[in-house]
Amino acid sequence: MSTETDSILAAFEKFNTIIIHRHINPDPDAIGSQTGLALLLRAAYPAKTIYTAGPAAPDLAWIGPQQQVPAEAYTGALVVVIDTSNRERIAGDYFDQGA
Repeated sequence: MSTETDSILAAFEKFNTIIIHRHINPDPDAIGSQTGLALLLRAAYPAKTIYTAGPAAPDLAWIGPQQQVPAEAYTGALVVVIDTSNRERIAGDYFDQGA
């Protein structure tokens, strides 16, 4: 495996709470990627708390739910941002408050 992959896997192992963010104005790709990663992590780490953060996307709710993550959940949490290339497009609050 690559060094980057090892680093990512080590981060998943290290943190008990993982919060996954996606981009604003989500498309099926954003919700699907976020939901898929959350399902994979929940299967691999059933004792961990895994959130899918971001405002509700009712027209895409069939893909997977979005959660309003409490601010205190970010303390000591791993925050993962997927499917966006800049901070301005990250959906949800507090993404910059994690460990």
